[in-house]
Amino acid sequence: MVTVNVNGFLHTCTLIVCNLAYTVIRLIYSCIKRLMNDWHDKHRSVKIVHRSENFLIVDKPYDMYINSNNPDRKNTLQTKLREMLPDLVNPRLCHEFHFVHRLDYPTSGVICIALNKKSARAASSAFENHKVQKFYLALVHGHIHESRIIIDKPIG
Repeated sequence: MVTVNVNGFLHTCTLIVCNLAYTVIRLIYSCIKRLMNDWHDKHRSVKIVHRSENFLIVDKPYDMYINSNNPDRKNTLQTKLREMLPDLVNPRLCHEFHFVHRLDYPTSGVICIALNKKSARAASSAFENHKVQKFYLALVHGHIHESRIIIDKPIG
């Protein structure tokens, strides 16, 4: 169990990610901090949240594709990472990086990139076997009268 403090409210979560609990906690902290501080800044760059021997965790801005087969599409996470970290590019991969999971074009958030084949297999397996819990936070405009709301509906 992990307790996260957001503006004085404590939220308890259970996180299981192939012995990456520390990384996941940092991801949640970074995601919440980013959402609270600069969610409106559309033109921010890709930020590195965490880097280890096996994984790179980055913050993907909204309105950015992960990758593309269209050579004219320049605003992708792949092209930004290639510019920022050319030493991590793997020319043997179709999209140069082991993107473990995806976020839709309009969605901002953290992306896990495996830095080797073994880590890619382990992380992909964790996602496929539902050992990873994803958390989505929404910023809304207006007034919510309830102090807490749980929406139990599919996203997408």
